[in-house]
Amino acid sequence: DDDSDKMQAYSTLYDVLLGLTKIAAPFTPFISETIYQNLKTDDMPESVHLCDFPTAADAKRDEVLEGQMAVVMSAVEQGRTLRAEYKLKNRQPLAKMHVVCDDKKLLETIQPLESLISDELNVRAVEFSTDSSELATIQAKPNFKQLGPKLGPLMKKAVPLINSLTDEQIAAISGGETVSAELEGKTIELTSSDIEVVRNPKEGLAVSAEGSLVVGLDTQLDDDLLTEGLAREFVNKVQNMRKELDLEVTQRIHIRFNGDDAVGTAVAKYLEYIETETLALSCEQQEKEGENGTQWDLNGHACLLSLTAAS
Repeated sequence: DDDSDKMQAYSTLYDVLLGLTKIAAPFTPFISETIYQNLKTDDMPESVHLCDFPTAADAKRDEVLEGQMAVVMSAVEQGRTLRAEYKLKNRQPLAKMHVVCDDKKLLETIQPLESLISDELNVRAVEFSTDSSELATIQAKPNFKQLGPKLGPLMKKAVPLINSLTDEQIAAISGGETVSAELEGKTIELTSSDIEVVRNPKEGLAVSAEGSLVVGLDTQLDDDLLTEGLAREFVNKVQNMRKELDLEVTQRIHIRFNGDDAVGTAVAKYLEYIETETLALSCEQQEKEGENGTQWDLNGHACLLSLTAAS
């Protein structure tokens, strides 16, 4: 389809390649010229070596968008780390991702890019909030390296005091404020460098924090999510087989498969998605005996797959 996203991607790729040929021309003159000749239009210089060397095009920068994308990338990177930590494959859809930040304006700037986060992390919904208590309980622990020299013999008695700090006190300290407390008749002042904040995720959540941004992934998988995950694994294996067979990118195919009830359900429910993604004209159940194919493991479900090129 000639949709807007593709046209923007093609336009971006064209600009990048054209700029790259001009930058690389003094160092790799022949390949740069070859690429340039395939890209040039009639109103452009005859050779890349007749073009002006590129200069920084500050006028084209969108610094607001850059700031938005920096936050989005941070959220996505944390989400990917959590997926790896909890052994949740990227192809397995998840119900929800939580993005929490106490800076309401910052949240408002990235909400329009919600679809980027959901696409990158394969989550069905993204929720934004300023309350991290929805994701995890927080507890303060003493930073012994910092507090030891500061408190001396009072250090041991300070441990239970710090462990019992309230959420409000921890938030105040983390935000740069100083909190005073009485210990053995003395007043001690606690700053952000004196404590370490530990987040204990609530049941069914995986939580990560970086700077002011806290993200949480819903790790609970229902039957619907598992079924979609199977369909995505099915597509992945078919695509691998297409590569192994060295099929043309546009080559239509026929798929035959044999699997258990879970695989059959996934294929039936997501048949249109599977056929669209793999360029398949058909995807049919086959009898296992006497059939050739490749045996795959789809998230613990055995599946025999065979492909044939459509004539």
